[in-house]
Amino acid sequence: MKRMLMILFYLPAFVLAQFDFLPINADYTSFSASDSNAYIEVYISVFRGNLQFSPLPDGQFKAQFSTHLSVQKGSEIVQKLDHDYESQTADTSRAAGLNQFIDVFTLQLPYGTYSATVRLEDKNSGRSGEYQLDLITHQPEQGIYFSQVELCSEIKSDDSPSLFHKNGLRVVPNARRSYDFLQPLLYFYVELNNLPYQPGTSAQYTVSYNISDASGKIIRDGGSKDKPVTAATQAEINGLNVIALPAGIYYLNIQATESVSHKTVTANKKFRVYKPDKNKKPEQEIIPEIADVLLSLSDEEIKQEFSYVSYLANPAEKKVWKGLTEIISKQKFLTEFWKRRAELVQLPLEIYREKYLRNIEYVNANFGSVQRQGWMTDRGRVFLLYGAPNEIERNASTMDRVPFDIWHFYNLEGGATFIFADLTGFGIYELLHSSYSKELQDPDWERKVYKSGTGVSPTLSY
Repeated sequence: MKRMLMILFYLPAFVLAQFDFLPINADYTSFSASDSNAYIEVYISVFRGNLQFSPLPDGQFKAQFSTHLSVQKGSEIVQKLDHDYESQTADTSRAAGLNQFIDVFTLQLPYGTYSATVRLEDKNSGRSGEYQLDLITHQPEQGIYFSQVELCSEIKSDDSPSLFHKNGLRVVPNARRSYDFLQPLLYFYVELNNLPYQPGTSAQYTVSYNISDASGKIIRDGGSKDKPVTAATQAEINGLNVIALPAGIYYLNIQATESVSHKTVTANKKFRVYKPDKNKKPEQEIIPEIADVLLSLSDEEIKQEFSYVSYLANPAEKKVWKGLTEIISKQKFLTEFWKRRAELVQLPLEIYREKYLRNIEYVNANFGSVQRQGWMTDRGRVFLLYGAPNEIERNASTMDRVPFDIWHFYNLEGGATFIFADLTGFGIYELLHSSYSKELQDPDWERKVYKSGTGVSPTLSY
């Protein structure tokens, strides 16, 4: 029986803590380029302190790394871009800490929805990080319309060529979409298109912005301003200090009304305010009765989150959950639920929770189908419980055999395998057998892989 072997399964940046990954962040913005194409910027950031600087003979230190972008439409790869970088320093302390490296990929695509994978590889350490996101372009409209909003860490007048140059400005994206004591100022850049510009005539528009919490309640009103129309497309930029806001999830909302047609359009972007206690070590921080990240969720979002973590919950926890009716009780329950598990791996609650929810995003993107979301599949469940496999064998379908995968985990009971097969032909791989003692075991699993009336190969034994 022929076996197709894929060695060294690439670990995404959001696998659980026991895997050695390189944490990165990514975001994107879509602008209008033409009637048929969108201009897209994809941003990637990594803390330089997470890169390895290797010594050179002259006493200097050098980091070598590369960034990669792959964009797909369905199963077809439509764009692949790569950048190579070197960073040299005589003092590695200057590259440590919270200093970030930021890269920008630019491309044009026909309007539509795409999936993108961003990857960063550290050539010195061999570590890599991966981030997946959907690229949803904003098509042109009749009358005025906004581009998507770019959240930034810096905007200033600067016409010198760089990755961040845009319309005579230096616009540095904030791929983390997070603001804290070290980055208290939220800047934003957005373009307003199709303004009624006619040389020799006058027109104006009114622009306003506010900040709302996750429930939609406006908690800061930025006011409004009348502006003259000087071009068919104009950039709106502004900055505001958000560190006075309580820690949590917020939305920046921007609105514009054009004076000729009186059309009103809006744009918004989600961001986070984070406030760690700088005077205490992470393990000394007091976890509030309800975590900030849970306070901003609606009742439906809280219910969905517990569905996602149901694989981790024990029977007693599931029983307690069923008896909860008030949203505050559910928020408190999930706070303690995440806290207990985060402490086991010595991580802050927010970071542990974020890693797990990014795993949810990964399995939904890679193991789902029209009939079932990825987290509800057998492969999704195994990935969420045990992390990424160390090795995958992919076996394509043949005339007498359905496709099946074999996942190898080196650290489960000294080495364990999981066999998944697509028995129905709809892309849902079912768990047929595992050598791990806590999972389904069926030594005759091969009989299910081979179609009726064909022989069973005796060569595999797991």
